[in-house]
Amino acid sequence: MPIHLTRILRPMLGCLALFSTALLPSVSAQTYSTTLSGVTTWNGFGAPSTFTTEFPVGTSWTATLTWDTSAAALNSSATQGQFRLTAFELTLSGQSGDFTTSALANQGSFTINNDTNNNTYHSIQFTTAWGGANLTTGTIFGLNVDNLNISLGGIYTNGALSRSTPIGSLDLSNYDLTNTNASNLKIYYNNGAGSVQGSISAPALAPVPEPSTYALLAGCGVLAVVMLRRRR
Repeated sequence: MPIHLTRILRPMLGCLALFSTALLPSVSAQTYSTTLSGVTTWNGFGAPSTFTTEFPVGTSWTATLTWDTSAAALNSSATQGQFRLTAFELTLSGQSGDFTTSALANQGSFTINNDTNNNTYHSIQFTTAWGGANLTTGTIFGLNVDNLNISLGGIYTNGALSRSTPIGSLDLSNYDLTNTNASNLKIYYNNGAGSVQGSISAPALAPVPEPSTYALLAGCGVLAVVMLRRRR
């Protein structure tokens, strides 16, 4: 390749390498994080009007779940394995703004169930410890929140998950998200007297570059123009 082309292409290739690196997700070798989403389908019995007005049925929700893929099981049996969640954050998109609450440190966990006799083969349940004191915020517009719970109903033919090692990813194609009795969000309130319930969806979203990534790409373009003008 001619020397003058090499001098032009070398910084451009460097920029492109940085750009491609910026698009890669920043994931620790031992940490896995995923975000589930859906809409509420029921506000339960006895929910105050302040809550139902702010969060009517059909309210969007998102939950971020994070765990250490190298951690040992908290408990393990022939049919279950329980593991620590390092983060369980739930957001409800209300009429006037978002409400967010999270499990306090060491107050979230998930359980892998592989009991074929009880139709829980390959299912997973994410939960927080019982009681509003175990959440960053224990009240939502008149509700005293006791527990956050997300269940994913497994599809039997996809086989069992390990009960001794936390899963390294969450393939939602392995779970029956259309059966809201098996896969759902539940927010238990008022000492378990009621629960807000929600469905789970799995939209396929392409990675969206951060604003800094766009700036980097624009900078690469400017650099290319400058180099070409210098050659002229």
